[in-house]
Amino acid sequence: DGDIATVLVSASERAAQSGDAAVRSIRIGRQLLLLIASLAVLASLAVGLAYVRGSLILRIRELADAARTFADGRLPGAIAIRGEDELTDMARAMERFRSTQEELVQSAKLAALGNLSAGIAHEINQPLNAIRSYAHNALVFHERNDHDGLVRSLKKIEDLIGRAAHVITHLRRYARRSNIELASVSVTEAIDGATLLLAARIKDTGAIIRRSAPPDLLVHADEIRLEQVFVNLLSNALDAVEGRVPAEVRIEASRLNGSVRVDVIDTGPGIAPEVIDRLFDPFVTTKPVGQGVGLGLTISYNIVRDFGGTLRVIPESSGGHFVIDLKSVTEEAAA
Repeated sequence: DGDIATVLVSASERAAQSGDAAVRSIRIGRQLLLLIASLAVLASLAVGLAYVRGSLILRIRELADAARTFADGRLPGAIAIRGEDELTDMARAMERFRSTQEELVQSAKLAALGNLSAGIAHEINQPLNAIRSYAHNALVFHERNDHDGLVRSLKKIEDLIGRAAHVITHLRRYARRSNIELASVSVTEAIDGATLLLAARIKDTGAIIRRSAPPDLLVHADEIRLEQVFVNLLSNALDAVEGRVPAEVRIEASRLNGSVRVDVIDTGPGIAPEVIDRLFDPFVTTKPVGQGVGLGLTISYNIVRDFGGTLRVIPESSGGHFVIDLKSVTEEAAA
């Protein structure tokens, strides 16, 4: 009986120990399952946060930055289109709007060239007619064995070809679709380009162009688009002074407190007070019907804003007075 009791006690102890071990194993298993579940939840949260931050928040921030740029009157860079949700639809719409603005600027340039086509043809036709005359003279000099006369005629032809090539090269450069790449641009060269394109128009109106600009004035801009602004302002000034006495346009540029100011002043009839506050709005024009759609100043205003500058009109009792303020670039910085 004593042996049986001992065996029973021992079995009971072993059973109790096994029960304790089973309880501990179950407790450890539960803790491991809880830990694994917690890690899975944390991993899911991390992936979700990474998606929200990397996709949604980043995309929202990009769209907000682009919207602020539009609101400032400037064009943002290309807008990335990612995913297939409401933000994607908004990005597509903003990118279409940005592309439309770029197309509008390009169309305005081509429209300006269209309006100037007769004058441009005259600028090219003149040297061509002269070349034909000098070529005839060169043949005559060759038949007479007049070497000096032949050389003079050929030299004249070379100069005239260079002149025509300069006009054509400038036209191609002006008409080219340009991306906005801001760099140091000479104000004098931009004014030179505008007056070259408008040379025949200036001659036809009999206007006197008075220029005052130091040769070393450099600004932060895009060369072609800055020239487009000067073409628009100068073309408007020529419209204003046509048929008036005196017919005069002044272009004055100067450096002022780290910026460059360019004044375009004409002796035209001036701008009506009721229009002046809306002058840079789309489709506002002071020209007769059929002579303008009112987009030139709007586009010029936005181009200058893209450069980080301003375009404004100063009310005058007579004549038009526009002012461009641009960021100055020193020669050291340009180098």
